[in-house]
Amino acid sequence: MWKTEREKIKNDYGFDGNLGIVKIQIGMVVFRINGFAHKIPPLLDSILAQTVPVRIVISDDGSDDGTRELLERYAEWYPKQIVLHHHQTPQERKALALQKSEGKERQRIPASAQNFFSLMEFVAEEDESDYVMLSDQDDVWCIDKVKVLAGRMRQMERQMGKEIPILLHSDMEVVDENLAPIAPSFFEYQNCHPERSSFAEVLIENPVTGGACMMNRALLHLVAKAPKSCCMHDWWIALVASCFGVISWGDEALYQYRQHEDNVLGAQKKGLLTAIESRKGRGEEIARAYGQIFAQATAFGHRFWKEMTPEQKSTLRAFLALPYQSPAGRVKNIMRHHFCKNSRVQTLAMCVTIPKMAGGQLSLDRLEAQGQRAQKDRPIPWKKEKEDESL
Repeated sequence: MWKTEREKIKNDYGFDGNLGIVKIQIGMVVFRINGFAHKIPPLLDSILAQTVPVRIVISDDGSDDGTRELLERYAEWYPKQIVLHHHQTPQERKALALQKSEGKERQRIPASAQNFFSLMEFVAEEDESDYVMLSDQDDVWCIDKVKVLAGRMRQMERQMGKEIPILLHSDMEVVDENLAPIAPSFFEYQNCHPERSSFAEVLIENPVTGGACMMNRALLHLVAKAPKSCCMHDWWIALVASCFGVISWGDEALYQYRQHEDNVLGAQKKGLLTAIESRKGRGEEIARAYGQIFAQATAFGHRFWKEMTPEQKSTLRAFLALPYQSPAGRVKNIMRHHFCKNSRVQTLAMCVTIPKMAGGQLSLDRLEAQGQRAQKDRPIPWKKEKEDESL
């Protein structure tokens, strides 16, 4: 059930597949993961079987396991529904990796996320679809996934207006390599709390999974262009939606999420001591992870500083101060601004394990100046012009 008036929505829209002239664009990225080509047909078949017609834009980032040939065959079979936007050859992929290793690639973004941003920018500029969904290469969709999410999106746009950025996401069933059930609810399996979707909460933890999402066009225009730094594309999308729009979720599992060696979820550990113990010997790994999180927050400030409210700016500044504070200072800051993770245990462990930084808050000192100089990539039409507030 959606967390807001599911029955009223059902009465208003009926979920009968009658979505009028809505055009729904699904962007699907196929990663370069050898041996996964055999998992693509179940996904594509599940999308093509949706009760609401959709178009699929596919980007392959250099697969060399037969994936490209398979996608080309599907495009020939379904020319009106499948668009092959970009095929990065293995040679192109190696050249990009070399550029990154030599420091020529300025954007600090995972390759898979960059592929999604490329797709979203293409759809934003070349297509007029009302809604956009994303998918990984090895998931399987329930037959009414698009209908349910589109019905909910239309209801929210009718209430709030199409100019408000909206992000929807659903629960999902966790399955193994062969689609055998592991857990009926990803939320419960991972102890997720999707209601934790305020700007402060999304700064520290991603509440959504890209394959479970639908965004409207207002949100697409804000997220289509890749930032200079982000942890993952779905986290960036959630961050933008939490700041400038709305995030809504439902507890109905609308697709099957495969758990395999490359995306093992794992059960949540119990107890503060266990959580801290699990981080021992992983100092460099943890430092890199938190470094990416704070780099993402800084990139967000540089991109959207002029559009943020004074309260949002204060929240961002407080978040970026965490690495420079003592554990006791972090606890006070976290409690005041609600930079909380899914559980108290995780939050307390975070207070202890965030790497301590010294030498002043350089990124904070530069944030306002760079934000004021930055050109707005995607103007937010529903935001009124306001005077720049000092930090």
